[in-house]
Amino acid sequence: MRLTVFTSNQPRHIHLVDQLAGIVDTVFCVQECNTIFPGRVEDFFKKTPVMRAYFEKVVEAEKILFGEPRFSKPNVRILSLKSGDLNLVSREVLGDALASDVYVVFGASFIKGWLIDFLVQKEATNIHMGLSPYYRGSSCNFWAMFDGNPGYVGATIHRLSKGLDSGGMLFHCLPQPR
Repeated sequence: MRLTVFTSNQPRHIHLVDQLAGIVDTVFCVQECNTIFPGRVEDFFKKTPVMRAYFEKVVEAEKILFGEPRFSKPNVRILSLKSGDLNLVSREVLGDALASDVYVVFGASFIKGWLIDFLVQKEATNIHMGLSPYYRGSSCNFWAMFDGNPGYVGATIHRLSKGLDSGGMLFHCLPQPR
């Protein structure tokens, strides 16, 4: 089986790719890259003392759960792109990644144009870290906590659609109470 995942380059994304590589023959990983030092290096998030303090905690927690940044397994073929370039690439660039049996999106930028049409037609699954329809887009669990809504912390697994985190919902994943 061949699987294509559109994702990012943080340890949590690499961990998912490694897990998927353990159950399929080939993973095509279209990886949008940002700094692995958020808050310390100016990128998607600003370089400020507040962001540095926040992301030091995030990075440390992710190390415990997902490990360090690392190379992927041998059956993973990676195409690395600068975050934001995904909607500019052609079908030819994505090549073999468009001939998979299964398509997954996790932590990719907002997909538009011919690629969203293709992925919707292929019934791609989106793993969204937030509870749709309440929180959509980026950093949803942060915003749920910031807004004083811990009951909206979780994840949504849904079909990819042209709307932002608005596809047909398959599952909500909620934290287990302590």
